[in-house]
Amino acid sequence: MAKFLPAIAIFFIGVGSIAFGFTPSGLLEIHYINVQTAGCALVIGPNGTIILMDGGENGDGTSDIIPYLQSIGLTTSDALSYIIACHLDSDHIGGLDEVMNGGYDVTQRVYYNGSTKSNVYTTAFFNAAIGTTAGPAQPMPLGTVLQLGNGATATCVAVHGNILGGGSVSVSEENDKSIVMLIKYGKFAYIYSSDLGGGDDDQWCTGRHTATNYANVETPLVQSLCSPSGANLLSATIGVEVAHIGHHGSEGSGNHDWANYLTPRIACVNVGTGQSDGWDFPRIDVIDNVFLSGTPACVTAPPSIVLQTEEGTGTPNTYRSYNGYCIGDIVIKTNGQQLFLVSGSGRLHGGPDERAGLGLPRYFPMDEDTSDHISPATVTDLHCVGGPGLNQIKLIWTAPGDDGSSGQNAYYDIRYCPEASGPINSTARWNAATQLTNEGIPKTGGSVETLIVSGLIYGNSYYFALKATDKNLNVSALSNSPRGTAGPAPCTYVPGDMNGDGVLIGGDAIYGVRYFKGIGLPPPDSCSDASLPGNGYLYVAGDVNGDCEYRGSDVTRLISYFKGISWIDYCYLFPPPVLRPGPKSTNQHK
Repeated sequence: MAKFLPAIAIFFIGVGSIAFGFTPSGLLEIHYINVQTAGCALVIGPNGTIILMDGGENGDGTSDIIPYLQSIGLTTSDALSYIIACHLDSDHIGGLDEVMNGGYDVTQRVYYNGSTKSNVYTTAFFNAAIGTTAGPAQPMPLGTVLQLGNGATATCVAVHGNILGGGSVSVSEENDKSIVMLIKYGKFAYIYSSDLGGGDDDQWCTGRHTATNYANVETPLVQSLCSPSGANLLSATIGVEVAHIGHHGSEGSGNHDWANYLTPRIACVNVGTGQSDGWDFPRIDVIDNVFLSGTPACVTAPPSIVLQTEEGTGTPNTYRSYNGYCIGDIVIKTNGQQLFLVSGSGRLHGGPDERAGLGLPRYFPMDEDTSDHISPATVTDLHCVGGPGLNQIKLIWTAPGDDGSSGQNAYYDIRYCPEASGPINSTARWNAATQLTNEGIPKTGGSVETLIVSGLIYGNSYYFALKATDKNLNVSALSNSPRGTAGPAPCTYVPGDMNGDGVLIGGDAIYGVRYFKGIGLPPPDSCSDASLPGNGYLYVAGDVNGDCEYRGSDVTRLISYFKGISWIDYCYLFPPPVLRPGPKSTNQHK
């Protein structure tokens, strides 16, 4: 029976000025590091606050966690802000000392769950913490709030059987003493529960059964989080976007209330090698019956998408589930507004890489509201112009809205292909085209959108197309598919036409003389040059000696041309479409 506390204690801890060797993305990031059947999750706040929750089994720190940190740009010169040992079993703390002893300092706090469990792994963990800037590990107070920047927070909502706003549960198993962290950013919510127990009160329906004395901490916790009389940190109708599946998908965690209250769109589980015979994680009773809503008599939540670090191991039998998606390290990023992005590394020790089957990387809407079925309008005026740089093409189009042409769509998917593979006018060609990564944030419907595509081959032609997606993942139809050529648009000037009237006559020399004496107007702009400030223009029509500059010597050359003793030489960077006849017409720089 839960004992209700009279008040909720909240402890706010912030990180002030932070110096980084890496560049924070400005997003909230969640990384499930693939330590197989062990536990490890990394959280990076919008301001770069770094929290490492759990650290896998002995050896995982060296073989998996440190290499992963380095792969995302976190080197030993970058300190972690916090380490949280959510409970003291070896498969969750065994690699933490390796991370700290491997050069990763901790600047703010090293937390643990207050357990008295003691063995060689706990000793190594506590000793390593002493050597950090944060100092000795401290029990994490219930209600601690870690500030992650831009309003994002990580709150301790349960520890050692104590529940924020919901009393306490008598616990004896180390798993049930787990720290539980609720991470929120804008409209996005994620809960990490380590190996927290959920009892087996729903065995009659889900088939979940635990032979160990696991308590049901999950039910009173989610009830408090979703209740105005409890912690009241979550909506009772929306819950969270992403939920942790505790204890690697064993039957001791992940009960029907955990799914029904939280209604996660995505459910994540650390699983893989490292299991003893007979464990058979993740279990069908948890994955299929609870998170995939296979038992409607007690699970009323819509089915989640289950993400696994990899496949379970052992002899296949009737207990282990194969219906989650194995994607390696799981990565979730969001700006807390409308969508969150899910991707995977594909770094697997065994089993299939199932990222393609889920279409990863993939955006998901922030809540369960799917009442909007109106797609953004189809873009029909996409067109291309060359440049401004030699390896660039500029795209221009009218922004569609959220619903048709009104409002603001959430993001663009813009793709291109070489001229020989286009135009992009079918599903097959769209799927085969290369997706851009710098589409930017869409403007309000009806606005003019521009995008410069770089990294192309000068002089080569490409086809382009795009789709727009709104916040409820309604996707527009495929746009038109124009062709563009990399490099500045061809100049239409006449060499020597200094006054811009389209013909080459003696008046052009007079115009140039007046200009250089400071008594006439500048020559008309003729060709853009991306190397100039603000992508400026060259007076290239006035360049008749071929040095790609406009000087007094060009006027002298032009006078010599009219006298029949010289020739016109154009700028090799901007060849004109038509060469005018003269005594000699050449270009020695091309």
